[in-house]
Amino acid sequence: MVNFEETCTNLTMTDAQLETLGGTWTSLIPFVVYREIVFGRRWRNVFRRVVLEDDTLIGVAGKYLEVPILHRDEFTAKTASEAEIDAYGYCKDRLSPAKTEIAIGGVVYNATRISDILREDSPALPWVRVSVQKMAEAIEHKIDTDIRNALIAGVNAGNVQAAATFGVLSYDDVVDCEALMHGNSVWPSEGGPFVLIVHPAQEADLLKQTKSVNFEVERYAIGELPFDPVKGVYAGKKVYSTENMVPALALVVAPPTHQAGPALILAWKRHLKAETWRDEQQGRDLWLLSCRYGLSVIQDYAIGLITAC
Repeated sequence: MVNFEETCTNLTMTDAQLETLGGTWTSLIPFVVYREIVFGRRWRNVFRRVVLEDDTLIGVAGKYLEVPILHRDEFTAKTASEAEIDAYGYCKDRLSPAKTEIAIGGVVYNATRISDILREDSPALPWVRVSVQKMAEAIEHKIDTDIRNALIAGVNAGNVQAAATFGVLSYDDVVDCEALMHGNSVWPSEGGPFVLIVHPAQEADLLKQTKSVNFEVERYAIGELPFDPVKGVYAGKKVYSTENMVPALALVVAPPTHQAGPALILAWKRHLKAETWRDEQQGRDLWLLSCRYGLSVIQDYAIGLITAC
């Protein structure tokens, strides 16, 4: 119910007094806050599904994680005759692993303050809950975007495939991109199929096509390409569509469960942490969400990139 008591003074004002308000009658209309908060749009974050998350640095000293890597060419087999072995013995090599260093970045956070007056004026609205939820969504989107940027920037140049038709992502483009990965000794394993990440515009290209050998040609709704772990979905890939993907690009990524190891590792220093404290002088509560992490591409050949699609 609208309470007009606050407007009683305005209802008895003279024309001259009303003119001092700027010639507007809006002061006669009270404002009522709707009883529910409309949450609106949310980002579709999918990139964390293709990374390995590691907790090694949580609770220990240090902010760098070094990941040793042994590539396929670590040793080269040698041939020697009996005479050579007799004269010189066997030539001895030792492991010399490469390493990737993951550095923990700065604090990623969101903070807000909620006054007592706000909660008194609209007590039916869950200001604390929705504020914390939206702050968490913003941090999740930041993590998602960081992973996306690292994958795109970290792909090996030998795994970059331009679309055959400029501006259109096709079945052949996806197959050709994976062929580059196979040529660099990255094959699907028991860890699951490769993942294809596309923008909705590129997903639309896939949905419009009729050429497929992996599933029957049917009409699927946007964002709802089916996945069968046996037959695959599109050129044998599990498809994720997100508006957070860069338009005109598509990523093919080996899953974090791949037998050769993950394409990218996200190292946590501090998982998402919620804190709150009271500011009595200002009559409000303060809320803080924060986390710390670092990430790096570990195997650049485990990423394929399709451009100009």
